[in-house]
Amino acid sequence: MPGKIYETLTIAFFSLFSGKLKNKLIDEQYEFNKKAWEKLNGNGSFVEYQPNLTTMRYGHAGPIGRKLFFHGKHLTAANNTCEVISVYNALHAFGKDRSLPDLIKEFSKKGICANGCFGTSPKALKRFFDREGYKTELLVGKDLSDEALSAWEKEYDVFLLTSFNRGYNPFHMVHTMCISHEKDGFIRHNDYRPRTPLKSLKEGVYGYNEGESRPICLLAVKPAP
Repeated sequence: MPGKIYETLTIAFFSLFSGKLKNKLIDEQYEFNKKAWEKLNGNGSFVEYQPNLTTMRYGHAGPIGRKLFFHGKHLTAANNTCEVISVYNALHAFGKDRSLPDLIKEFSKKGICANGCFGTSPKALKRFFDREGYKTELLVGKDLSDEALSAWEKEYDVFLLTSFNRGYNPFHMVHTMCISHEKDGFIRHNDYRPRTPLKSLKEGVYGYNEGESRPICLLAVKPAP
């Protein structure tokens, strides 16, 4: 365990490159996404499979960005909306549904990273829930101890996990997922695998990608008293 160095640097990288899109592009993509979302029969359930969102947009990538990160293809919401989806799923878990196009528009104004090439800053997710009046806590790297996770299991039912996909290698990219505590266990939403109940929050945090991943940070969220 390398401590918090890789995790802290990764979060700092996201924060450094986070910003907003131009207003014209935000409005254009919002109108485009509303129509696409309607055809996808959005709202009313968790979003479990991000690759279905090829008809939606979140930011843009130039020719160099497309070549470096997206195999030369145009950027779509299937590539980069995992953080926004985690917010959508968390709100759904609270019974407070917001449309995905509305959330994409909001994070296009605050938190989108490198015009969307790197998704959304994890800290922007915390700021969103803070603005909405929720209570939040954030743990980073080695602070995700057995004791801390066990305590959070008793206090919170909804979490947003940001994790390296494989080891501490940023070139394998990162992924953000909502974990909700349901009647049958903890569920990791949008993790590219069948929805499977897990016995503990620790398993939800450390078991992603067959255990090959490494968690960067975990955001716990609950309605304020």
